[in-house]
Amino acid sequence: MAKNKRMTFKDEMFATRPRKRIEIFDSKARGLGVRQSAAGQGAFFYVYNTTVNGKPKRRRYTLGHFPAMTVDEARKEIIKVRAQVRAGGDPVLEERRERERAANEWEGVEAPRTFGAAVDLYLVDRVFGPKGHKHPDKTKQIFDRYLVSKWDSRPLKEITKTDASTLLKRVKSENGAVMANRVYAYARAFFGWCAEESYIEQSPILGMKRPGGTEDPRERKLEDHEIVAVWRAAEKLDYPLGHLTRILLLLGQRRTETAGMRWRDLRLKDENPRWLIPASMTKNGKQHSVPLPPLAVEIIESCKRIANSDGVAAYVFTYNGDTPMNSFSRGKSQLDFKLRELAEIGAVEEIIEPFRFHDLRRTLTTGLAALKIPDIVIDKVENRAPVGITQRVYNRHEYTAEKREALALREAH
Repeated sequence: MAKNKRMTFKDEMFATRPRKRIEIFDSKARGLGVRQSAAGQGAFFYVYNTTVNGKPKRRRYTLGHFPAMTVDEARKEIIKVRAQVRAGGDPVLEERRERERAANEWEGVEAPRTFGAAVDLYLVDRVFGPKGHKHPDKTKQIFDRYLVSKWDSRPLKEITKTDASTLLKRVKSENGAVMANRVYAYARAFFGWCAEESYIEQSPILGMKRPGGTEDPRERKLEDHEIVAVWRAAEKLDYPLGHLTRILLLLGQRRTETAGMRWRDLRLKDENPRWLIPASMTKNGKQHSVPLPPLAVEIIESCKRIANSDGVAAYVFTYNGDTPMNSFSRGKSQLDFKLRELAEIGAVEEIIEPFRFHDLRRTLTTGLAALKIPDIVIDKVENRAPVGITQRVYNRHEYTAEKREALALREAH
């Protein structure tokens, strides 16, 4: 598509990556444009005319980024911005002034006295800021659950190394070594920031080792008879848990990414059905296209369409329509109970060694390797970061057909 070409915008247009950065304008909403990078990322903007120091000035105001903002949402947003311009406003200038006000407020903010107040400032500055964490909501959730819930009103300067050590030991005992290491990493970054801002003299985490020690890579994979057992148990479970479990077995994608599957990201009726995972939802920050074999399409189509508070069915796997399924520990307990129940009546073989949902991903990797699928194709199927300069920099092949064939072979097996 040539620069400045007009077309009717659709969310589906972001599924195709241009060879270089392009800018196109919507034929339905005057002034609405989108800039799409070669990586597939899209930014909606509005072009308008204003006057600066008595001279005409052409401005470009960024509305939002796809997929956080859809085409329909961009068209609605432009109506409000256009009204603002017609009333004599200048959105770009006002946004600039708002950033300056926020910066001035930050400079004059009083040093926080409590742990909870300091966390609020840290989240604004380092987590939710322009260069913040990739998954800020998840970061905040860990802070709230493991740290703020214990130290919210505690004076920041009174938290000692003994306090930190005791808390991390409790997390390890109750939630495991891996989560203890995650909480340790977040706490270390937070207290380091507090020391940089002179809110405390020294981090209580300084000199402490990771409470969970070195994390050895897990080796658990399910054998074929165990896959059969999990599949049959999943068929007996209600939506969404039973459907999600079978999709995890078939596609091998990450647990949270699969649970966050949205109806608008699916192309079930295409000649080659696929699931487009936006870059904002993937671990490596890259858009990922997952081919959907026939059985996966059948399972997804059988899922309930539960509307959210706006009356829209957004998520494929959800209990309430407003949020994706996220109670994985409870779901795993239900799956284990069903497996034991079926084993007791002889319907499936008993699974002795415990497993996690993430082990289903390793199971798919191992199964594809057993089917002689090349490593590069397996990595592409599961959206792993490429290894080596050839794959990271020079090889731009998407392996679409190879991925589809690999998942089809696995489904048949």
